[in-house]
This record gives sequence, C-alpha cells and structure tokens, in this order.
Amino acid sequence: MQVVPAVVVMVMVMVMVIVMVMVMVMVIVMVMVIVMVMVMVMVVTCNMCTVTSNTRVQDIRSLRCIRNAQHGLETHTILQQHQNQDLQYQCKARSALRLCNLEAHQNHHTSTASSSQ
Repeated sequence: MQVVPAVVVMVMVMVMVIVMVMVMVMVIVMVMVIVMVMVMVMVVTCNMCTVTSNTRVQDIRSLRCIRNAQHGLETHTILQQHQNQDLQYQCKARSALRLCNLEAHQNHHTSTASSSQ
C-alpha cells in the first residue's frame, strides 16, 4: 500500500471544491437565463396586449366617428326634408293666395261690369 502524501490529498480536495463551485455557478447562470427569457416573453406578450388594446380603442373611436357622421347625415336629411316640406307648404299657400286674389279681382271686375250695365 502506498501512502499518498497530504499535499496531494489537499490539492485533490481543492480541485474538487473548485469544480463544484464552477458547476454551481453554471447552474445559477442557467437559472438566470431562464428567468430573463421568461421576463422577455412576458414583456412581449404584455406589449402585444397593449397594442391589441390600443387597436381596439382606435376601432371603438372610429366606430363612434362613423356613428356620429351617420347621425349627422340623418339629422341633415331630416332637416332637409322639413325644409322641403316647408317650401312645399309655402308654395301651396302662395298659390292659394294668388287664386284668391285672382277670384277677388275677377269678382270685382264682374260686379263692376254688371253694375255699369
């Protein structure tokens, strides 16, 4: 049996400790990388949700603008219809007034002509 000198045993123990520390450091680095990747995935997902949410907000605003424009167009159309109806009534009223004036004029001339005879 050979006796291993104490110095050789100490060197072997030191090498084993150094290897174990290096393995632990590698494991810690791998865990950190995994955590960083997970955080990046969460950030990207969150940004996508924000973009989707912003797009939805813009879509809602666009729909509101379209509805307001349609409502404005409907209001304008209704107002135009009322104005057209008012114009028709005014024309009918003027026609009736002219007809009355014409009849009064004819009656006046007819009665004047018959009283002169």
